[in-house]
Amino acid sequence: MIFKKLESINSTQIYLKENIEDYISKDSNILISALHQSNGIGTNGRSWETLENAIAFSFTFHPNQILSLSSIEIGCLIHKFIVKEYNLSLRLKWPNDLINDSKKCGGIICNNTIKNMYIAGIGINISPSQNFEYGVCPIRLDDPHEFAKSFYNYYLNNRMQPSEIPNYWNQNCYNINKKVITEDGREFILKGINNKGEVIVKDNNENILNFNSIRFLV
Repeated sequence: MIFKKLESINSTQIYLKENIEDYISKDSNILISALHQSNGIGTNGRSWETLENAIAFSFTFHPNQILSLSSIEIGCLIHKFIVKEYNLSLRLKWPNDLINDSKKCGGIICNNTIKNMYIAGIGINISPSQNFEYGVCPIRLDDPHEFAKSFYNYYLNNRMQPSEIPNYWNQNCYNINKKVITEDGREFILKGINNKGEVIVKDNNENILNFNSIRFLV
Protein backbone atom coordinates (compact mmCIF):
# COMPACT_ATOMS: atom_id res chain seq x y z
CA MET A 1 0.00 0.00 0.00
CA ILE A 2 1.09 3.55 -0.76
CA PHE A 3 -0.12 5.89 1.99
CA LYS A 4 0.40 9.63 1.74
CA LYS A 5 -0.62 11.88 4.64
CA LEU A 6 -1.34 15.54 3.95
CA GLU A 7 -2.03 18.39 6.33
CA SER A 8 -4.17 20.37 3.90
CA ILE A 9 -5.25 19.94 0.28
CA ASN A 10 -7.99 21.21 -2.01
CA SER A 11 -9.37 17.68 -2.40
CA THR A 12 -7.85 14.26 -1.73
CA GLN A 13 -9.77 12.93 -4.72
CA ILE A 14 -8.45 15.60 -7.08
CA TYR A 15 -4.92 15.05 -5.76
CA LEU A 16 -5.12 11.30 -6.31
CA LYS A 17 -6.59 11.67 -9.81
CA GLU A 18 -3.85 14.09 -10.79
CA ASN A 19 -1.03 11.91 -9.40
CA ILE A 20 -2.27 8.38 -9.95
CA GLU A 21 0.04 7.71 -12.91
CA ASP A 22 3.05 8.38 -10.66
CA TYR A 23 1.85 5.95 -7.98
CA ILE A 24 0.15 3.15 -9.88
CA SER A 25 3.37 1.63 -11.25
CA LYS A 26 4.57 1.08 -7.67
CA ASP A 27 1.38 -0.23 -6.06
CA SER A 28 -2.28 -0.47 -7.08
CA ASN A 29 -3.48 0.20 -3.51
CA ILE A 30 -3.12 3.94 -2.96
CA LEU A 31 -4.46 5.93 -0.01
CA ILE A 32 -4.37 9.72 0.37
CA SER A 33 -5.65 11.36 3.57
CA ALA A 34 -5.80 14.98 4.69
CA LEU A 35 -6.59 16.78 7.91
CA HIS A 36 -8.30 19.56 5.99
CA GLN A 37 -9.82 19.97 2.52
CA SER A 38 -10.46 23.43 1.10
CA ASN A 39 -12.60 22.17 -1.78
CA GLY A 40 -13.95 18.73 -0.96
CA ILE A 41 -16.11 17.13 -3.65
CA GLY A 42 -19.65 16.05 -2.84
CA THR A 43 -22.30 14.29 -4.90
CA ASN A 44 -23.79 15.80 -8.06
CA GLY A 45 -20.91 18.25 -8.39
CA ARG A 46 -21.61 19.94 -5.05
CA SER A 47 -18.92 20.77 -2.53
CA TRP A 48 -18.49 18.81 0.68
CA GLU A 49 -17.99 20.92 3.78
CA THR A 50 -14.90 19.62 5.58
CA LEU A 51 -15.00 20.60 9.23
CA GLU A 52 -12.32 20.84 11.87
CA ASN A 53 -11.22 17.35 12.96
CA ALA A 54 -13.11 15.81 10.06
CA ILE A 55 -11.96 12.70 8.23
CA ALA A 56 -11.14 13.12 4.54
CA PHE A 57 -9.44 10.50 2.40
CA SER A 58 -9.44 8.91 -1.05
CA PHE A 59 -8.24 5.53 -2.24
CA THR A 60 -8.03 3.33 -5.30
CA PHE A 61 -10.14 0.21 -5.66
CA HIS A 62 -11.13 -2.42 -8.17
CA PRO A 63 -14.91 -2.45 -8.69
CA ASN A 64 -17.23 -5.09 -7.37
CA GLN A 65 -18.14 -7.98 -9.68
CA ILE A 66 -21.37 -6.05 -10.30
CA LEU A 67 -20.14 -2.54 -11.11
CA SER A 68 -23.29 -0.76 -9.97
CA LEU A 69 -22.84 -2.21 -6.45
CA SER A 70 -19.30 -0.86 -6.05
CA SER A 71 -20.01 2.44 -4.29
CA ILE A 72 -22.81 0.85 -2.26
CA GLU A 73 -20.35 -1.82 -1.10
CA ILE A 74 -18.00 0.90 0.16
CA GLY A 75 -20.90 2.51 2.03
CA CYS A 76 -21.76 -0.82 3.64
CA LEU A 77 -18.14 -1.47 4.64
CA ILE A 78 -17.52 1.98 6.15
CA HIS A 79 -20.76 1.50 8.10
CA LYS A 80 -19.66 -1.96 9.25
CA PHE A 81 -16.24 -0.68 10.23
CA ILE A 82 -17.49 2.26 12.31
CA VAL A 83 -20.20 0.22 14.04
CA LYS A 84 -17.68 -2.54 14.84
CA GLU A 85 -14.80 -0.32 15.96
CA TYR A 86 -16.69 2.52 17.66
CA ASN A 87 -20.01 0.94 18.66
CA LEU A 88 -22.08 3.70 17.05
CA SER A 89 -25.66 3.36 15.80
CA LEU A 90 -25.26 4.78 12.30
CA ARG A 91 -27.58 4.12 9.40
CA LEU A 92 -27.31 4.22 5.61
CA LYS A 93 -29.15 6.38 3.09
CA TRP A 94 -29.43 5.94 -0.67
CA PRO A 95 -27.03 5.41 -2.23
CA ASN A 96 -24.16 5.40 0.29
CA ASP A 97 -24.50 8.24 2.80
CA LEU A 98 -23.85 7.75 6.50
CA ILE A 99 -26.70 8.96 8.71
CA ASN A 100 -26.70 9.84 12.41
CA ASP A 101 -29.82 11.22 14.10
CA SER A 102 -31.52 11.53 10.69
CA LYS A 103 -28.77 13.79 9.32
CA LYS A 104 -25.99 13.08 6.85
CA CYS A 105 -22.63 12.88 8.61
CA GLY A 106 -20.59 11.19 5.90
CA GLY A 107 -20.57 10.60 2.17
CA ILE A 108 -18.80 8.71 -0.57
CA ILE A 109 -18.13 9.60 -4.19
CA CYS A 110 -16.56 7.28 -6.77
CA ASN A 111 -14.99 7.91 -10.18
CA ASN A 112 -13.28 5.82 -12.83
CA THR A 113 -9.63 6.65 -13.50
CA ILE A 114 -7.50 4.34 -15.63
CA LYS A 115 -8.22 0.85 -16.95
CA ASN A 116 -10.22 -1.04 -14.33
CA MET A 117 -9.19 1.21 -11.44
CA TYR A 118 -11.53 3.53 -9.56
CA ILE A 119 -11.11 6.19 -6.89
CA ALA A 120 -13.35 6.55 -3.84
CA GLY A 121 -13.45 9.73 -1.82
CA ILE A 122 -14.82 9.63 1.73
CA GLY A 123 -15.64 12.55 3.99
CA ILE A 124 -16.94 12.12 7.55
CA ASN A 125 -17.81 15.00 9.87
CA ILE A 126 -16.86 14.21 13.46
CA SER A 127 -17.38 17.65 14.98
CA PRO A 128 -20.44 19.96 15.05
CA SER A 129 -21.15 22.27 12.13
CA GLN A 130 -22.74 25.70 11.82
CA ASN A 131 -24.59 24.17 8.87
CA PHE A 132 -27.51 22.32 10.42
CA GLU A 133 -28.02 20.31 7.24
CA TYR A 134 -25.17 18.03 8.32
CA GLY A 135 -24.94 15.70 11.28
CA VAL A 136 -21.98 14.46 13.28
CA CYS A 137 -20.38 11.04 13.52
CA PRO A 138 -19.08 11.24 17.11
CA ILE A 139 -15.82 9.34 16.71
CA ARG A 140 -13.05 10.28 19.12
CA LEU A 141 -9.76 10.19 17.22
CA ASP A 142 -6.18 10.97 18.07
CA ASP A 143 -5.17 10.76 14.41
CA PRO A 144 -7.62 10.86 11.46
CA HIS A 145 -4.84 9.54 9.21
CA GLU A 146 -4.77 6.29 11.19
CA PHE A 147 -8.55 5.98 10.85
CA ALA A 148 -8.16 6.21 7.07
CA LYS A 149 -5.41 3.59 7.04
CA SER A 150 -7.34 1.21 9.32
CA PHE A 151 -10.47 1.47 7.22
CA TYR A 152 -8.65 0.95 3.93
CA ASN A 153 -7.01 -2.19 5.28
CA TYR A 154 -10.44 -3.34 6.49
CA TYR A 155 -11.94 -2.64 3.07
CA LEU A 156 -9.21 -4.54 1.21
CA ASN A 157 -9.58 -7.57 3.48
CA ASN A 158 -13.37 -7.69 3.79
CA ARG A 159 -14.76 -7.23 0.28
CA MET A 160 -18.41 -8.27 0.01
CA GLN A 161 -20.01 -10.67 -2.44
CA PRO A 162 -22.70 -9.10 -4.64
CA SER A 163 -25.43 -11.14 -2.93
CA GLU A 164 -24.44 -9.79 0.51
CA ILE A 165 -24.62 -6.10 -0.34
CA PRO A 166 -28.38 -5.53 -0.87
CA ASN A 167 -29.24 -7.52 2.26
CA TYR A 168 -26.84 -5.54 4.43
CA TRP A 169 -27.88 -2.18 2.97
CA ASN A 170 -31.60 -2.90 3.37
CA GLN A 171 -31.13 -3.98 6.98
CA ASN A 172 -29.33 -0.74 7.81
CA CYS A 173 -31.22 1.81 5.72
CA TYR A 174 -32.60 4.57 7.96
CA ASN A 175 -35.70 5.39 5.89
CA ILE A 176 -36.74 2.05 4.43
CA ASN A 177 -40.53 1.75 4.11
CA LYS A 178 -40.79 5.53 4.61
CA LYS A 179 -41.75 8.36 2.28
CA VAL A 180 -39.07 9.89 0.08
CA ILE A 181 -39.36 12.95 -2.15
CA THR A 182 -37.37 13.51 -5.34
CA GLU A 183 -35.89 16.80 -6.53
CA ASP A 184 -38.83 17.25 -8.92
CA GLY A 185 -41.40 16.71 -6.16
CA ARG A 186 -42.45 13.11 -6.76
CA GLU A 187 -43.27 11.08 -3.67
CA PHE A 188 -42.53 7.40 -3.17
CA ILE A 189 -42.17 4.81 -0.44
CA LEU A 190 -38.62 3.50 -0.36
CA LYS A 191 -38.53 -0.30 -0.41
CA GLY A 192 -34.76 -0.96 -0.52
CA ILE A 193 -32.26 -1.86 -3.22
CA ASN A 194 -32.07 -4.88 -5.52
CA ASN A 195 -29.20 -7.12 -6.58
CA LYS A 196 -28.27 -4.67 -9.37
CA GLY A 197 -27.82 -1.80 -6.94
CA GLU A 198 -31.01 -0.10 -8.11
CA VAL A 199 -33.22 1.62 -5.56
CA ILE A 200 -36.74 0.19 -5.33
CA VAL A 201 -39.70 2.49 -4.62
CA LYS A 202 -43.49 2.25 -4.58
CA ASP A 203 -45.57 5.07 -6.02
CA ASN A 204 -48.99 6.31 -4.93
CA ASN A 205 -50.66 3.81 -7.28
CA GLU A 206 -48.84 0.87 -5.64
CA ASN A 207 -46.56 0.45 -8.67
CA ILE A 208 -43.03 -0.82 -7.93
CA LEU A 209 -40.32 1.14 -9.77
CA ASN A 210 -36.55 0.73 -9.94
CA PHE A 211 -34.05 3.55 -10.46
CA ASN A 212 -30.29 3.32 -10.89
CA SER A 213 -29.76 7.07 -10.46
CA ILE A 214 -32.11 9.32 -8.52
CA ARG A 215 -31.71 11.80 -5.68
CA PHE A 216 -34.07 12.05 -2.75
CA LEU A 217 -34.42 15.29 -0.83
CA VAL A 218 -36.12 13.52 2.07
